[in-house]
Formats: sequence, structure tokens, C-alpha cells
Amino acid sequence: MNQDSLLVTTPAYIEPCDRINEIDNDPAQRRALEEVGARGTVKLQEAPGCSTAVVRLLDKQLIEEMNKIVPNCLVSFAELNVDMGEGVHPFLQLPAQEALARAISDRGEKLIVNSAYRTIAQQLFLYNCYQAGLCGITAAAPPGQSNHQSGLAIDIEDPEAWITDLEAHGWRWLGEWDRPHFDFVGDGLRDIGGTAVLAFQRLWNRHNPNEKIDEDGAYGSLTEEKLNKSPVEGF
Repeated sequence: MNQDSLLVTTPAYIEPCDRINEIDNDPAQRRALEEVGARGTVKLQEAPGCSTAVVRLLDKQLIEEMNKIVPNCLVSFAELNVDMGEGVHPFLQLPAQEALARAISDRGEKLIVNSAYRTIAQQLFLYNCYQAGLCGITAAAPPGQSNHQSGLAIDIEDPEAWITDLEAHGWRWLGEWDRPHFDFVGDGLRDIGGTAVLAFQRLWNRHNPNEKIDEDGAYGSLTEEKLNKSPVEGF
């Protein structure tokens, strides 16, 4: 696994970001989260509702583990002049976070972020919904193949108003076919996909010593099986 390889930010899958963001940031989805709390341990493959926020506690563990493997693999932008919804993880790779800070400073206005980093748990949840024909999700990338897992992508409100400031600092708008979406294409980027998978494999093995899987950073059928069986409220 080459931690320093450059990441290609051309998406292989065009996901309906507007629809996904609408679901993730819908306060009504909190009912599904409350249901998880009432049911106790819930596996990812059985997670209720449509919002990826349902796996947010597992997400927290995955992000923490990624940063143990590669310090500052993902850094928070929560302290910037931003507003965010329920399902947003405010994390980016450091060069992207710094560039976002400069763009927001230049514009002098609050940026409303609807989506940023998406863990492999969130992506599998979306992919499961898509495969089952649920939640009005008409397309979803398999885990590891969405730009939102790069730590270099954001979805925002009023994207046209932000194009000039964001593009001046290395962010690329994907255009009308994915209006909210920007990718950072500046210098100093890493491919963190293998780190994300390795983080889950390490987390799984730590809590399931009798069902260990290879810690190779490769997302295969066995890793997916164990991720589907993982508790959405975390280990």
C-alpha cells in the first residue's frame, strides 16, 4: 500500500449528491437513530432509516483508527466559518483543509457544508440502500470508489456563489451534473483508501480475536462481510 501515491479525483460513479445530502441532513431521520439506541446492538446490514448518520459512532472509531495509522491522515475543519448538518463528518486531508480555510477567509462568509468525508461504513450503508432499491438512491459507488472517501471532497449549498473563491485555492467544481460537489486537486495529496480499509480491519480484529481477517488494506468480500456485521454504535 503506497500511502504517498497521488489520488485521481475523477469519479467512476455519479452519485445523486443532492438526494443523499437531503436525507443525511433531515432532522426527521433522527427517529431512525433513536430506534438504533432502543434496539441495542444493530449490525450495519440491518441499520434502519436512510441517513448515513446512523453509523456515526462506528465512523468515529474508524476515523480515529485512521489517524493512529497515519497521523493527521484526516484533519477537522469544524473550527472554520462553516455550518453543517447531522450527517457531516468535518474532515479533509490537510492540504484540502488549509485550502478551504483560505477560500472561506477570502469570501468572508459562512460556508454551508452538506457532506465531506464519508467512511467505508457510510459508503456501504448507501450501497446497501441502493442495491435494495431503498431511500430513492438511484446510484451509489461500492465502498472505496466514491470521491467522498478521498478526504478531498465537499458538497455545499449555493455552489455557484463559491466557485471563484474555491477554484482560486485548488478546488474543482464538477459542474451541473453534480452541482454541490467540489474536489480538491492541489498539491500534497495522498490516496487514503487503503488506510481506511486497514483501519476497519484492525478495529475488527481487535474486537473479534476469533474471527480475524487479513490486515492488508484491500477491500474484498470478507472485509465487506465483516463490515456488514459490525455494530453501527461502534465496538
